[in-house]
Amino acid sequence: MITNKDAGEFLRELAPASVDLVLTSPPYWCQRTYGDDVRELGTEPVVLDYINRLAGILHDAWSCVRPTGWVAVNIADTYANQPGQYRHSDKSGVSASNRAKAGSAPMRSLAGLPLKTQAGVPERLKIAMIDRGWRCRNTIIWHKTSPLPTTATDRWNLSYEVVHVFARSAKSYFSRTEQGGFAEYGTHDVWTVNPARRQAGNHPALMPEQLVARLVDQLCPVGGLVVDPFAGSGTVLRVARDRLRNACGADIYDWEKRSAGNLQTV
Repeated sequence: MITNKDAGEFLRELAPASVDLVLTSPPYWCQRTYGDDVRELGTEPVVLDYINRLAGILHDAWSCVRPTGWVAVNIADTYANQPGQYRHSDKSGVSASNRAKAGSAPMRSLAGLPLKTQAGVPERLKIAMIDRGWRCRNTIIWHKTSPLPTTATDRWNLSYEVVHVFARSAKSYFSRTEQGGFAEYGTHDVWTVNPARRQAGNHPALMPEQLVARLVDQLCPVGGLVVDPFAGSGTVLRVARDRLRNACGADIYDWEKRSAGNLQTV
């Protein structure tokens, strides 16, 4: 079930100590806009404002996550003063239809960042969560076998994103020997997974089902509860249910109406 609701509000309303795994891929900083809702995350011009807001939303899960539970966040970096997809004012060589499909990247402020530097979003988020009391037990490197090409001619193409895995306590649930444990997935923290390919009318930033399945299998027991506060079109929830977990989520946009939809929206 996907509820049309703000992510922080959704997490605060969940029952205390009821969630085994918060698994989400929030909007990245200034890479695209999804609509015109003023609550939309990722449109903050200054990176520190984005980090503080995102970390605050994720920290809202402190009450609802079990002492043995997890928060796993897929996040990527953004280059300072560079368009993630297409700026509102940058239309050169980009068709109107492609701009409409991909969304427009908000203008971003350097705010002390050198031009063309990576903003350090994943690193800043990790520190902000640790400062709030979370334990970062792993940073998974998601290696993409077929990343999107870049037009940049003075740096290497980005071929990975990260998944920060945060725990509330020093002892958390972790599957080593059951289905989806070390025997199936191995013990390393670099995972090679093909990116999900967007289909017409679908959400423009889908998490790969293989990535979701691995996290669900190892961080949530069968019958446990997985939640996604930035649920989009419902990939995390659908995969969790397919793997015999309960699942619910929220999103400020109704992706059921924008596409055929994966789950019922209320």
